[in-house]
Order: sequence, then structure tokens, then C-alpha cells
Amino acid sequence: MVHGEESSSDALRDRIDRELGWTAVVPRPGEAVLVR
Repeated sequence: MVHGEESSSDALRDRIDRELGWTAVVPRPGEAVLVR
């Protein structure tokens, strides 16, 4: 997730992990993330 407020992104990441069992990442500014 790369849009929205940091706290909202963190909450959505946690919900995706908890409800779907998927690994989600909230990259920090300037951080590169490989999507597979």
C-alpha cells in the first residue's frame, strides 16, 4: 500500500494479514519493494 495516511495504511495491512493471511507491506518513503 502506498497511498493514504500511515496509520490507515498500517491498519489495512494488519487487516489483510489477519483476515486473508496475505503478507502486505507499507513501504517507507524512498524504499523499493519487489512485488512477485
